[in-house]
Amino acid sequence: MLAALTLALFVDVLPAQSPVPSAAMQWRHIGPYRAGPATMASVSGTLMSAAMAMQGAEVAPTAGQVAACMTARAQLADVMKRWTALKVTGLAGLNAKLKMAGHAAIVVP
Repeated sequence: MLAALTLALFVDVLPAQSPVPSAAMQWRHIGPYRAGPATMASVSGTLMSAAMAMQGAEVAPTAGQVAACMTARAQLADVMKRWTALKVTGLAGLNAKLKMAGHAAIVVP
């Protein structure tokens, strides 16, 4: 019951631009994806794919691989900025609603 309440309250607190899974993660999902901002999962998958491709090679990374890594690093910076904002402002709003409902606050390390 508390989990359902927390989820319902958190959905109200999440920003309207809440990301949906990216096309990069489509292999993990059945059905179409909507385009949206990068997520931790999509950036992680992109970086892991790039690392595995370069690790198996016996040559220097190509310009395309380097560019893909730079793009993924920029996306990671954006994702972490959004995560920090969500922890600071979104979680504060959720915890206020939980407190009003008589429940304990959620603490994110």
